[in-house]
Order: sequence, then structure tokens, then C-alpha cells
Amino acid sequence: MASEVSEPRPVVPGDSGATAEDAATPGEILTLPPLDEIEPGIPISGATGQPRRGKVMVAGMAFLYAAALSGAVALATAWWDTIHVATWPTSARLFSMAHVAAGSWQSVLLALALGLIGATMVSVPAIAGFNAWNGYRWSRIAGLVAVAVSGLAWFLNPIAWVGLPLSVVGAAILWTRPVTRYYGHWEAFRGGEARRPAVYGHLTYGPLPRYR
Repeated sequence: MASEVSEPRPVVPGDSGATAEDAATPGEILTLPPLDEIEPGIPISGATGQPRRGKVMVAGMAFLYAAALSGAVALATAWWDTIHVATWPTSARLFSMAHVAAGSWQSVLLALALGLIGATMVSVPAIAGFNAWNGYRWSRIAGLVAVAVSGLAWFLNPIAWVGLPLSVVGAAILWTRPVTRYYGHWEAFRGGEARRPAVYGHLTYGPLPRYR
């Protein structure tokens, strides 16, 4: 029985030996799949490439930002009344309690204290809201601190009290189950907690004793 002999394939310049079928199906460069395929539980936003922000978290952040805004309005109102001698004594409760004359060195210290109180009432809820947006779990603790800081409204004016209920609602939302799940998505997105090498009590350097 005569065996079939295949005719030699013509050599084409630049051809590495691939057949016509191989040439018709070009090879693909292997890449890692998208993160949402590696971690199916993470909903990734196509616009940002980050975990998708849920409506519940956004609502909590909005309440915290509103609390920060109310603190800014209260500070601006008190500061405006402070620079006028006629309204100085009643510009803030802090000044009405002190009974100091406008323009004295004590009044300068009180004005600095007023600015520090107002800046704290603005910055703390804003920090909590911003870090909640970025998925940091400790923003829940910052939300509780924002509620406590809202009590500083007692030293300012009635406008400052608006931030207290806003901080309470915003901080409470950060502890709900949807936001907790959102924090988990961010932790998985960032790769979880960093693993540290084990610490050994005694390390031997050089040749082992049996090889000496």
C-alpha cells in the first residue's frame, strides 16, 4: 500500500511555520479579566472603574455634607456679626458669656476660639462624608464624632443647631447594611488587609550547625 506523501508547503518570507488555519485565527494576548469577573461580588462602575456607589451611601454622605454646610453658614453669620461693634456681644453665645469688651486682647482670643469651633464643625462631618464616598469603613466612627462635634453649636448661634440632626441622620445611615456591604466591596477592591510576614523569635544566620 502506497503511503501518501504531502507536498512541501512553499516557504513564505516572515512565516514561522504556521498553517493556513493558524494564519486565519490570529493569536490573542492573554490578559487578566476585569475585576468584577475575578470578584463576582463587586459591582464595578463602568464610568469610574471603582465599586459602584449605592444610593443609601450617597444619601448618608449628603446629610453629612449638609451638616458641614450648616456649620459654615453659622460660622459666617457669627463672624459677620463679630466684626461689628454693635452686634459683637450677641454675635455668638461664646461672647455673651464672656462679657469682654470688643477690641480687647480677650476678645481676640475669643474670636480665635470661635473660628476653631466653627472650623471643627465644618471639617469633621465633611471628612466623614468624603471618606464614606471612598469606601473607608472608619468613616462610620468619623460620623459619630461629627454628631458629638455638632454639640459645639451651643457656643455659636441657633443656625448651628441645624447641623445636629443632619449629622445624626448621616452617621446612622453609614451603619446600615447596604453601606456595610459597600465598605466590603471597597475592601475587596483594594485587595483586603495587608499581610505582614510572621515574626520569629530567633533567626540563625550562616551555615546550619550540622554543616559546620
